[in-house]
Order: sequence, then structure tokens, then C-alpha cells
Amino acid sequence: MVVAEKVEGAGDPLAGGNVSIEHLRALTPVADLVDAAGLVSFAVAQSPEEFASTVARIQLDRDAEGVRERQRATRSVRFFGADHGNVGMRAVLTPLEGAELRSLLMHRTDDAWRVAHPDRAETLGKHHGAV
Repeated sequence: MVVAEKVEGAGDPLAGGNVSIEHLRALTPVADLVDAAGLVSFAVAQSPEEFASTVARIQLDRDAEGVRERQRATRSVRFFGADHGNVGMRAVLTPLEGAELRSLLMHRTDDAWRVAHPDRAETLGKHHGAV
């Protein structure tokens, strides 16, 4: 098992069923940057998704510029035609760019909502889908 071999001390929790392979996959990219064996104890107490977030925060703390550079390198925006003449967009942005774009889009859709539904101000914000 290559993942467990790279993360020293992970074999026992993995073999005992306390840590999943998904936990170890999340940990593998930072195994050389941190005390990976110490992080395995977090994996036991967290879901794979929660643990991936924990590892991402640690990775950012330890290698902030490298993480930011990888984020910038993997950005993309694609526009496409959607139903009824609408325009769709698929974007992968850095956290800061994503927050800024989300804020701009929400402000714009809130303004459009106010214009289209002046009698329903109390529902402002409830028309947004999950983002």
C-alpha cells in the first residue's frame, strides 16, 4: 500500500479500520512537510472530507506561497451557451478571487431581484441557489 508507506505510522490505524485510504490520500501531499504520524490522530476523529480540510489548512500554513502559486496556476473560466439564450459559466478561482466574484454576482442578483420583485423585499437573498 503505497499511501500508507509514505505516511509513517499510518499502517496500524489503517489496518485497524480507524483511518480510511481517503484520509491517507488527503495526507500524502503534505507528508514531507509535517509530522504526518501526528496528524493520523486527527484522521481517526474526522470524516475524510473534514480531514482533507484540516490538511489543506496545515498545508497553507506550511507552504503558503507554494499553495497560492498552485491555486493561481489551476484557475480557469469557461463561458458557454445555456438554455433559453442564457450564458453559463464554469470557473475555478483562487479563494480570494472566488469570494470577490461571488460578492459581485450576489450584489448584482440582489439588485435585479429588488427591481423585479419590489413587493417581496423580505424574500431577498432566498432566491440564491447554493454556491
